[in-house]
Amino acid sequence: MPILKNILFLSLILWQCQSPSRPPSSSGLPVITVSSTEEFLRSLGPDRVIRLKAGKYILNDFLHESRYLRRQNVFDGYEYAVVDVKNLTIEGAGKASVELLVRPRYANVLRFQNASGITIRNLTAGHTEESGSCVGGVFVFENSTAIDLEGTRLFGSGTQGLELLNVRNFRFESGSIEDCTYHTMTVEGSRDILFARSVFTRNREFSQINLRKSQGVILDQIEIKSNVADDALIFLESSELTIKNSRIENNRASMLIEEKDSSRFHNINNTIESNDFRKKP
Repeated sequence: MPILKNILFLSLILWQCQSPSRPPSSSGLPVITVSSTEEFLRSLGPDRVIRLKAGKYILNDFLHESRYLRRQNVFDGYEYAVVDVKNLTIEGAGKASVELLVRPRYANVLRFQNASGITIRNLTAGHTEESGSCVGGVFVFENSTAIDLEGTRLFGSGTQGLELLNVRNFRFESGSIEDCTYHTMTVEGSRDILFARSVFTRNREFSQINLRKSQGVILDQIEIKSNVADDALIFLESSELTIKNSRIENNRASMLIEEKDSSRFHNINNTIESNDFRKKP
C-alpha cells in the first residue's frame, strides 16, 4: 500500500508540472501568457486574460479556427474574427513593445462579432504593408457591448483605426489612432461611446470622424491634429457628438464639421486653432 501511495503522489506531481500555468488575474480570470502567434490564436476564447510577451505577432503566419475564432476571406487573403466571446482581456505584458499585425492589404487586424466584456490594452496594432497601400482597417467591433481599449496605438496603412457597428458602452482611453489612409474612425448605429485622453494624428484622405445613427458619443481631452480630409473633418448623420476639453489644430479639411438629418454637435471648452478649413465651392 505505501508503494501505491507513492506512485499516485508522483503521478500527481508530474501532471501538475506538465499542465500549463494559469494563475488567476486581479479579475479572478485565469491568465494565459503567450509568446507566439500560434499560442495567441489558440488561446482566444471567453473568460480569460491573454498576456502577450514582447514581440511581433503576425496573425496571418498561422492558420487556425475554433469555436471562437473564424477565418473570413478577403480579396488578398483572410482576416480573423473573434466571435461570441465574453470576458476576454488581451494585454501586452509589461512596458516592452507588443504588436498585432497582418499582411493582407484588404484584411482588418481583428474583427470582433457578438462580443461583450472585451478589454485590449498596452499594445500596438496595424498592417505590415507600407503606408498608403492598404484597404483594410485595424479593429472592427460588431454587435458588441462593454468594450474597453486602453493604452493602444492603432496605426496605418490601415484604412481606419476603428469601425464600431451596433456597439454599446465603448471606451478608448490613453491611446492613439495615427497614419490611417481613409478615416480615423467610423461609428454607426452605436451608443455610449467615449474617447478620452488620446491622440488622433496624421490620418488622411476623407472625412476623419464619421458618425451615423449614433448617440452619446463623447471625445474628452482629445488631440486632433495634423490630419487631412478632402471633405469635412467631422461628419455627422442622425447623430449626437460632444467634444470637450480638447485641441483641434493644424488640420486641413473643407470644413470643421458637416451635420445632416437633425444631428447635434456640442462644442465645449475646446481649443480650435491653426487649421485650414476651406469649404469647397
